Amino acid sequence: MIALLVALCASLVGAISGIGGGVIIKPLLDLSGNYSTAVISILSSATVFSMSAAALFKHYRLHTKFDMKFATYIAISSMIGGLLGQSLLSSLLKFDNIPIKQIQNFVLMILLIIVLIYMNKFKEKYHWHLKNPLAPILVGIFFGFLSAFLGIGGGPINLVALTLFFSMNTKSASVISVFMIFFSQASKLSQVLLTQSYMGLDLVALLYMIPAGIVGGLIGSKLNHQFTEKQIHNLFNIVLCFVIITTIINLF
Repeated sequence: MIALLVALCASLVGAISGIGGGVIIKPLLDLSGNYSTAVISILSSATVFSMSAAALFKHYRLHTKFDMKFATYIAISSMIGGLLGQSLLSSLLKFDNIPIKQIQNFVLMILLIIVLIYMNKFKEKYHWHLKNPLAPILVGIFFGFLSAFLGIGGGPINLVALTLFFSMNTKSASVISVFMIFFSQASKLSQVLLTQSYMGLDLVALLYMIPAGIVGGLIGSKLNHQFTEKQIHNLFNIVLCFVIITTIINLF
């Protein structure tokens, strides 16, 4: 029941704000203490992938306008980064003496604090509109790598990347962020299936987390159209503060 509620709420909020949901699911499941790092990584990715697929379908039905060419470049690049990040995570999980959960929570905490400060204090002052065609490719690979390694969808760091390097507002960035999440998590899950690294893991929770992710994605993407830029930004701040506190609890 806890995993179901976490998946539903995280996917709903993630689809509205563009943060994806994985950044909420991962720390909360760590906090529960019921799942291993390998299981949480797959549960989070599968739920977030379902959410992003449902959200994109809803955006398609609602005729949401965004730069498809740019979104495709950065999304496919994030898929490549996702493969690299999952490869590193899978390699580290083979060593029992490496505290992967603590490393993930620490890195995530630092990243989210930086994201929170930037989005509220420096977004208007420090940003670029990069025109080089290589820019979305390099940005996509780097942030796709981070999201896969940390076991999150990558939404918050995607939003900062899109805002900082391509001068997007929060609402526009939230849609392309979901696009990036879909591709990066698709690549990660494909690698998990091909390498059969799911073998021997208890993944029963997927039976209700995936439907919860789909429902949350459909409802959240519809609400995204109804929320104002300011409301989405405020929701983004609330969620980030909550997740930062959760990562601190997980560390100590």
